[in-house]
Amino acid sequence: MDTSKLDLPTLIRTKDHLNVLRYIRVFELREPELVLEHGQAWLGEKLNKSGGVDGIIRQTSLEQIAFAALDLDQSAIAEKCLDQLKAAGIPPSSIRFRRLLARCLEASGDLKGADLIYKELTNDTETPANSSVFKRLYALHKSETGDAAFIEGQKVLTDYLEKHPTDAAAWYELAACRKSLGDFSSAAFCLEECMLASSPLDATLHVELAECWATTASKPKKGGSSTLQLLLQARQHMAQALELDPDHIRAAWGLLQCSNLYLQYTSASDESSNNNKKKEAADPFQDDVAVALMEHAAAVLKAKYAKTPMETAVQKLVEEYLE
Repeated sequence: MDTSKLDLPTLIRTKDHLNVLRYIRVFELREPELVLEHGQAWLGEKLNKSGGVDGIIRQTSLEQIAFAALDLDQSAIAEKCLDQLKAAGIPPSSIRFRRLLARCLEASGDLKGADLIYKELTNDTETPANSSVFKRLYALHKSETGDAAFIEGQKVLTDYLEKHPTDAAAWYELAACRKSLGDFSSAAFCLEECMLASSPLDATLHVELAECWATTASKPKKGGSSTLQLLLQARQHMAQALELDPDHIRAAWGLLQCSNLYLQYTSASDESSNNNKKKEAADPFQDDVAVALMEHAAAVLKAKYAKTPMETAVQKLVEEYLE
C-alpha cells in the first residue's frame, strides 16, 4: 500500500475496509472502534469470510481485530478471531496464538491461566517472547494485591530489563517499586538508567533523582557515597532541573531545601554530630555555591508566588531558609 497517496478519511469514505486496517497498522494508530467496524464489514460478523486476500494478510488482520476487540471489552469477538486463526492453521503452540489466548483469558477473568501462558512465553529460550509479553505479565502482577504479587512483579521487571536495558519506561516503573519499599538508593540507580535511556534533559527526572539522593543521605549505605557526597549530588541535580526548566516549582523548592541541608550538615559542630564522630571535611567553595543557589531558588519562588494568596506565607518561609 502506497500510504503517501492515501489518507484515513478517504479510505473510510470509500469503504476500503482492508486498507483502513492496513493504514492503522502502518501508522500504529490506536483506533479500536474503526478496526472493529471495518474488520467486521470486511470479514463478516462471524469473521469467517476469506476477504479475497492471501492467508497471511487475513491472519494479521484477524489478530489486529482481536486486540481491538479486547480494547473495547468485546472478548466474544476476540475469541471468534482466535477460532478463525486456529482454523486457518496457526499452531496453538505458536507465540502468536498463545499471546492472544492469554489476552483473552485476561479479559475473561482467568488471571491464573493468563499468568501461566505468559510465564511459559518469557521462559522459552528457543523462541524468546517480545517485550509486550513481559509488560503484560508485569501488568498482571501489578493488578493483584499482596506482597507475593508485588515481589513477582519486580522480578518480571528485572528479567525484562536484563533483555531490554534501554527501555526507559521500565526503569522508571522499577524506580517507583523501589521507592515504595524505601530503597531510595536502588531507586536512584533506576532513575539514572532511565535518564540515560530517554533524555538527560528531563527536568522532572533530575528532581526525582535528587530527592532519592537527599533521602539516602540521611542513612548512607556502608561503603557507598558519604552523606556529604549524596547531599552534593542532590543539590546538583536540583540545580540542573531548575536550569532546564526555570518554571519548575518543585525543582525550586527542592534546590532551596537541598542547599539548606548541605549547609546545615557542613556547619554542624563536631560535638553535635552523631556518636561524636568527626564530620567530613567540607569545601568552603561549595558552601558559597550552596548559599548562592539558595538565594537563586528563593528569588524564583518569590517571583512565582508574587500576587497570589500564598505570597506572604511563601516569602516568610523562604526568608527563614535564608537566615
